[in-house]
Amino acid sequence: MALDHIDAAPLAGYPEPYAQMLATLEDGTREWLGELGEDFELPPEAMTWRAWPEGPSLGCQMLHLVGVEVFWLQAFPAGRKLTEEECALYLWDDIDVDEPRWPEAPAQPFSWYLNLLHEARAKTLEAAKSWPEPEHVFTGTWRTLTMRWVVGHEIQHESYHGGQIIFLNELRKRSQPEA
Repeated sequence: MALDHIDAAPLAGYPEPYAQMLATLEDGTREWLGELGEDFELPPEAMTWRAWPEGPSLGCQMLHLVGVEVFWLQAFPAGRKLTEEECALYLWDDIDVDEPRWPEAPAQPFSWYLNLLHEARAKTLEAAKSWPEPEHVFTGTWRTLTMRWVVGHEIQHESYHGGQIIFLNELRKRSQPEA
């Protein structure tokens, strides 16, 4: 029996540490999506299902996951704010994980949300070619942080919410009556 060889080799065309960090981000995405299954698809009603009233849905978790990537890995390093279109698409002003506040997600199949993730990732990989040096310090009104921290934080963030998506889907399946 042949063993699978899995590696998160640094992505070609990017300087270190970004080459390794982007490979880690890609591998993390592959891992949590793999937990859902290769041919995973859910209908719109599954993407809007909530475990409790006003709780997160799979759709809102996906929008949050993608919107945060677009903000931190595309807009923030470029010194821009999210556009009105991006804010509307990702429910940026409506989702607040700290409050918590979870609006109604768009009634779309999982593939629609996955497409948003793939489109955002392609743009992130392009944006990464012009990121500042890893030690570059961004100074805000509330703290300073480096670009290296921004990328590392996004890797953690996606893993965290990817796991929540897996768990929420399992909870949804177990709460549904047998068909």
